[in-house]
Amino acid sequence: MTLELTINSRNLQVTEKLRDYIESRALKLERYLPELTHAQVDLRAQETMRSAGDRQVAQITLPVKGSVLRAEERSGDIQSAFDKALDKIQRQITRFKGKGRMKRRKAGQATLADVLPIDLDMPETAPLMPAIARRKNFPVTPMDELEALEQMQLTGHDNFYMFLNADTNQINLLYTRKDGSFGLLEPTID
Repeated sequence: MTLELTINSRNLQVTEKLRDYIESRALKLERYLPELTHAQVDLRAQETMRSAGDRQVAQITLPVKGSVLRAEERSGDIQSAFDKALDKIQRQITRFKGKGRMKRRKAGQATLADVLPIDLDMPETAPLMPAIARRKNFPVTPMDELEALEQMQLTGHDNFYMFLNADTNQINLLYTRKDGSFGLLEPTID
């Protein structure tokens, strides 16, 4: 199987030397995950950052077996940011493979509510923005609450994770509360 690598850039010129460097390093990910067919590397420069050491951003995204592994790192040099992101994604792959994919819970197994204190009180939020700045589509795979928590940690989404609950067949939102516990939003129609 050959890994298809996509390199995107924004506000940054990707030289042939940089492209060759990224390809040579990123294509080695296939060794860690033989089932991996696609990898995406997003590079961008952000001139608005105060610290020059945070202006170059590299993000690596790997869709794997209905899950997504993602790592993002910043540095003053784009090659350094990419190397840091690659190290981070390799640690995520190790954790992903080490844990093994959680099987759908059977009757009698613990749910997320049994393991973590969940309170559905929403934290205070800032006022809504007047316009939608970005829209994003993503595939959803049915999973239980524990799998959603694992995916939230693997993707590095520290604040929230939206998923299709396999038990209720509804979209749920798992989020981190200010005290470090987790909350779960389950929609109901009035």
